[in-house]
Amino acid sequence: MIAAWQIRSMSDVKVDVATWRESMASLCHLGTTSRRGDDGRRCGQAVWGLHIDGAGAIGIAWDWEEVRAGVVAMSDPMTVSSNASFIDDSGSPVDDFKRILHLNNAIFSLPWQEAVRQGEADLRAAA
Repeated sequence: MIAAWQIRSMSDVKVDVATWRESMASLCHLGTTSRRGDDGRRCGQAVWGLHIDGAGAIGIAWDWEEVRAGVVAMSDPMTVSSNASFIDDSGSPVDDFKRILHLNNAIFSLPWQEAVRQGEADLRAAA
């Protein structure tokens, strides 16, 4: 498992937006943390990643929290950590606002809530 903070220490990877969109389906679950907050609801971090040939390893991490029993959501969609830097069709760097949209589109396509729920089921089974 890769910890969410480790994403920030990974080398920056420049990838064009078209390649990113094609590669998003290859994102793999690298780990999920879970703990109980002061209010009794679960919260944690999710980490996913992939390797793009010719570019390198890209990681994405974000915080999540339980809204109600069995329902989880991103804590703050604007605070996704990633070592990905995107380049547009003209070869120019994508600004931070568009970058976060590309990252959120990827997260939206992932079955990450299922991974969080599976982790909770595993915890209950181990207890």
